[in-house]
Amino acid sequence: MTRFGRLWLVFAALAIATLGSDFAYLKWRERSHQPLGVPIDLTRPGTYTFHLHGLAASPYIPQIQLQLPFKPDAYNWFPDDGYRQLWADSPPEIGIEVLDAEGRRVLSERGTLTRSDGWIVTGSVGSSVVGVYKLSKINGRPFDSYRVSLTVFRGSPKAATYRPWFQISEVPVTALLPSVLGFYALIAAIVLTAMILGLLHLLSSRRKGLA
Repeated sequence: MTRFGRLWLVFAALAIATLGSDFAYLKWRERSHQPLGVPIDLTRPGTYTFHLHGLAASPYIPQIQLQLPFKPDAYNWFPDDGYRQLWADSPPEIGIEVLDAEGRRVLSERGTLTRSDGWIVTGSVGSSVVGVYKLSKINGRPFDSYRVSLTVFRGSPKAATYRPWFQISEVPVTALLPSVLGFYALIAAIVLTAMILGLLHLLSSRRKGLA
């Protein structure tokens, strides 16, 4: 095997190993973006307990996703009328507690799912899916585990048709952008290296042909 042949084999092995490991990291990063998503019942009192792990070193917030039986105008969620449209006169009252592996309280919240208690409703115009979230941050630490407790103290009859989905999700949504751009930059670097190696191989072959 020629010197360039061995060089191409080494390059191919390094490229495959690098892309494979970076792709595995990208999949883990995608999973860590929203490490918890489970259905809950907001119509009646109850307690839900979850174990959370695999967080990235990034802030996370609690969020409840609702599938509404109608398509609201997203711009009307900020006035109080939007919350009354969601819950009528009986908004759910919930509590969220997050403890780390040592039992230290990382987050503790209790209140109704209304603007007066700091909850924000967001969605897209023409979409029946909305998110109700609160900017109460959990600072994730890789390799740590957490115990999440969600308690419904008072339910709302209107939530029966909303299919609530409780999430702990990373903020902001663009948190995955650096990882994705890094993966594409790595592909571009490997392609550029392959082009340079190919050019050097071609020049070397031409020199040998002229000799």
